[in-house]
Amino acid sequence: MRYVLGPAGRRALGRFTRSRPLLAFDYDGTLAPIVSDPARAAVRAGTRELLTRLAARYVCVVVSGRPRRDLVRRLAGVGLAEASEALATALKMPAEEQQDRMRAMRAFVAEFNVYRWAGRMLVDAARLRRQERLTGRLRGLWLGGEPTA
Repeated sequence: MRYVLGPAGRRALGRFTRSRPLLAFDYDGTLAPIVSDPARAAVRAGTRELLTRLAARYVCVVVSGRPRRDLVRRLAGVGLAEASEALATALKMPAEEQQDRMRAMRAFVAEFNVYRWAGRMLVDAARLRRQERLTGRLRGLWLGGEPTA
């Protein structure tokens, strides 16, 4: 699948939302950027905040080649479930709770959608460019007998 939001991806996401979801994340390269020294790999504050919010609503685990002790230390306070506990919770969750959680997750993902974020950033940049152009045009005008700066 090339694009998760393309037709095939949407069908797969639809099947996923009707299943018993377990959200799994990789540490290096997903939660934390790849760095030359793996000991210095750290989750950014914004990523930590989003992961903490997801873990409060959904069963989340981190799958990694790193030692468990290292991940527990690096992700302290996030509220991740142990893999076996997370799997048991997901398998025992009532269908109604699954639906409620998936509805909330869809809203959460929609709010933090990278395409929406990029679109907002471009709209803001265009607005600033228009303001700068307008300001540049006004600099040469005389208002009330005084030249503008």
